[in-house]
Amino acid sequence: MRKILLSATVVGMGLAWLWHFYQILTSGKVYFYEPSMLILWSEITGIAILTAFGLWSFISFLRRK
Repeated sequence: MRKILLSATVVGMGLAWLWHFYQILTSGKVYFYEPSMLILWSEITGIAILTAFGLWSFISFLRRK
């Protein structure tokens, strides 16, 4: 149960961060602003990888049960 909650938390955090960076990308503003497109895209990529890892961990754990 603990691993399921941990994976769900990682996925939730990743999706929340992706939403924030998507808002910055499309509208240019949220509560914070990233002026460098290179840094913004690297943050988006890193968070997407984190979210994918969380999903993979969550799904692989459910398949083992």
